[in-house]
Amino acid sequence: VMLLSPGEGIRVGHATASFRGYKLVDGVPHFEFSFGRTLVKLAIDSPKPGEIRQTFVVAKRSEPVRFIGPAANSSVSAASSMGTWSGRLLQVNAKGETRLVINLRKKKP
Repeated sequence: VMLLSPGEGIRVGHATASFRGYKLVDGVPHFEFSFGRTLVKLAIDSPKPGEIRQTFVVAKRSEPVRFIGPAANSSVSAASSMGTWSGRLLQVNAKGETRLVINLRKKKP
């Protein structure tokens, strides 16, 4: 099982996330939440053992999207479909609707 710690995850601007609901689509959980007026949709699946894929669709906004990944000493690594990593912080500056995919994988021992 791979879980994010409380300090990890997506951020939009400085607003706090507000949960709006979820549904299952073909067995895949889809969540909706917002950061202020910015709607974020998230689908979570596992394309192969030891990997979790998070697909975020972030509505048009004026603030950058940030994702705080696992610490360097974590047993999990993170890769993204876009943006720039600086240590464990990913920043995506695109302002239109953005589709961001984060893959979390167990590191090999």
